[in-house]
Amino acid sequence: MVSNYRRSITGETEPSDAATVEGVFLPWLEQAACLPGRGPLVTAVAILAQSRNQDRRHHILVLPSRLAAYGLSRATMYRSLVALEDAGLIEVRRNRGSSPLVSILPVPTEYAALQENAPTTE
Repeated sequence: MVSNYRRSITGETEPSDAATVEGVFLPWLEQAACLPGRGPLVTAVAILAQSRNQDRRHHILVLPSRLAAYGLSRATMYRSLVALEDAGLIEVRRNRGSSPLVSILPVPTEYAALQENAPTTE
């Protein structure tokens, strides 16, 4: 089992880079939040949670029963996967009779460029 904490030289535990959301996934979640409805964002959060449980970013098995815990129906899950896929945030492999396999993609370059050029409020 992989721990989300590492020991520093002083012996204190501190969160590892994998445990932080800001570094890698915050822009990805911001992009998902821009999609219409609450389904895509909730699905994105569930996919991230499942990816951390499985300790990977590729071939994440998305189970409708797990998304039901977030209040999403099976139909909403499938619509949300299409929306996230169209936004370029995930890649979905669908096989008849089984749950979809999802791979998390990097934030699209157009969105990253917009974020870099956004005015700061200081």
